[in-house]
Amino acid sequence: MSDVIREITAILGARMASSLDDAIRKALAAHLGTNAFTPEELKGRLERVSLTSWPSESPETYCCDGRPLLRVWPVELVPDDSRPMVMTAKQQIQYLIDVGPD
Repeated sequence: MSDVIREITAILGARMASSLDDAIRKALAAHLGTNAFTPEELKGRLERVSLTSWPSESPETYCCDGRPLLRVWPVELVPDDSRPMVMTAKQQIQYLIDVGPD
């Protein structure tokens, strides 16, 4: 793999991780009633539940205090029909708690 492809892959991976991190923070803020929480406050209260199967097409469920907050599906690569040789990475995220307006 060339250095350029490695760099692009790293940038896209970081963007997707940031997007998931934002969704988790939003769900936690809705559950806790505030966005002023620290990692220490959440220690022992968070769970990530996933089914083990291959290939992994099952979503993971993120919970706090035993309450499901959001469901996240594996990253999916989708071809862009309008541009040959281009793939788009998508990840479906479903809130299981009311997080308010976007």
